[in-house]
Amino acid sequence: MKAKKTKALRTLAESEAQGLRGPAPCRVIAWLAFPDRRRRDAPNWWPTIKALMDGLVDAGVWDDDNSQIIQGPDHRILDYTIQRGHVYVSLEITQPELAG
Repeated sequence: MKAKKTKALRTLAESEAQGLRGPAPCRVIAWLAFPDRRRRDAPNWWPTIKALMDGLVDAGVWDDDNSQIIQGPDHRILDYTIQRGHVYVSLEITQPELAG
């Protein structure tokens, strides 16, 4: 069951990103919103975000998703609720932050 969900997310991201090219290097922030205000541990959504990122690589947004190309993804929870039964996920792609 887990493999099917991962494949579906990866395929969705690939189809949505066809023809797009991302900056490299870049920084990725994964924004999440939920239907209630319960406390959540945002990094627990890593498997979902990883599947989406792999789909973007499949679509050619980046040549690879290694740490030399992508900073993050950082996981953040938005301070609003969405429709019950849904989860909102958005990947924000920006210029990388410089150290120091």
